[in-house]
Amino acid sequence: MEAWLYERWLRLQTAGLGRDLSHIQLTQHKHKVLEAELQAQESLYHGVVGRGQDLLSKQSQVNQRAIQKWIRTLKKQWSHLTDEAAGRRNRLQVAAAIKQV
Repeated sequence: MEAWLYERWLRLQTAGLGRDLSHIQLTQHKHKVLEAELQAQESLYHGVVGRGQDLLSKQSQVNQRAIQKWIRTLKKQWSHLTDEAAGRRNRLQVAAAIKQV
């Protein structure tokens, strides 16, 4: 899950918006596909976090700290990815509106 999150985050970081309206619209379409992928993975994300929380009660205190740290890291990664996706969607909408004028 962590690798998948990082790969998608990296894709968002390196993708441009486009130079003309047709390229921006193509990029918007690709971004919608990415957002659909995020939505499809959300239940898996919640399942993984839930499984980690279930493991907490069955572990020693040392292992509990490691699991808690991993859960926090995963939650941060998910939050960063979804925030970045929302920001990019907004930037693409603004870019398209500017090019249509």
